[in-house]
Amino acid sequence: MSKKWGNNNTLIFSAFGSAALIFGLWLPTRLFSVYLVFISFFGLLYPMAFPLMAALVSNNYKKDEILQANGLMFFAYGLSTLAGVPIMGVLFDKLGHRTSYIPVIISGGIVYFVNGVLFVLFRLYVNQYEPNAKIGKL
Repeated sequence: MSKKWGNNNTLIFSAFGSAALIFGLWLPTRLFSVYLVFISFFGLLYPMAFPLMAALVSNNYKKDEILQANGLMFFAYGLSTLAGVPIMGVLFDKLGHRTSYIPVIISGGIVYFVNGVLFVLFRLYVNQYEPNAKIGKL
């Protein structure tokens, strides 16, 4: 998909598509069949982000800068994991009273939506200030 639409456009589609699936299929229902549909489509959309971010880094940095850029990116992934998992646990514990996943679902959808907005802002920034960047087709 990224060869046809470009890395950044695919990331935007992945983030907003994941948010739409969370709010459209996971949040409003309790039917197991709908959960299966959600998991199937979410599993196709969400994993695109990890390899495409590395592709964006490798396409836009010099060879001697790629290691540092990838290191910073994966450092941010690690920090978000270290902070995000306990925060989700607190949401489940305090707001969900250990019985409802609704606060976790809503916060997950918000995170994906904000992620999509950041990808759009990144695209606008690159188009305006760095037109030579390779965020389009491979």
